[in-house]
Amino acid sequence: MKLFDKIRQSIGWFLLNKEVVKMHRNRFISNIDDAKTIGILYDASSEEIYNKVSEFVKYFQNKQKNVKALGFVNFNQLPHYCFPKLTCDYFTKRDLNWYYKPTNSRVIDFINEEYDIMIDLCMNDCFPLIYVSAVSKAKFKVGRYGEKYSDIYDFMLNVNNTISLEDYFKETIHYLSIINKNQDEQ
Repeated sequence: MKLFDKIRQSIGWFLLNKEVVKMHRNRFISNIDDAKTIGILYDASSEEIYNKVSEFVKYFQNKQKNVKALGFVNFNQLPHYCFPKLTCDYFTKRDLNWYYKPTNSRVIDFINEEYDIMIDLCMNDCFPLIYVSAVSKAKFKVGRYGEKYSDIYDFMLNVNNTISLEDYFKETIHYLSIINKNQDEQ
């Protein structure tokens, strides 16, 4: 990353941390079975990841969940495989301000939706997606472990950087299935 980009991102982190401190939301730990609405964040810059996340969206839809996926494309234009659907929206580098804060109306709608569970499936440090995760009004936020994310996510999975997206998704589903389960069901 170039020096100027590092400075821009540092300013972004500084302003994001100020915003997170002021933010208020209704937190509620939700089991995957009890959740009705699920938001998914991911890096849609790769067609392979796009296809895998589409399968995850179908998985939740088959479980009668209301799902909305938001993908960030690290290009100026949407690639050929990214076409907006009812369940999926996208934003690009053109939708970011100078310190990488997303300004697109679809992103703002995603942020303001009170999902029962929001899952960040991004496997790398992508500031625009971290920003959306941090300011989201979702009741229960799930993401990859990192000390700098402790104020962002309510539940973090400590996985290594070599884990596949499928395995990360399976781990997420596994823990969301057993968390906060009713005592009668155990």
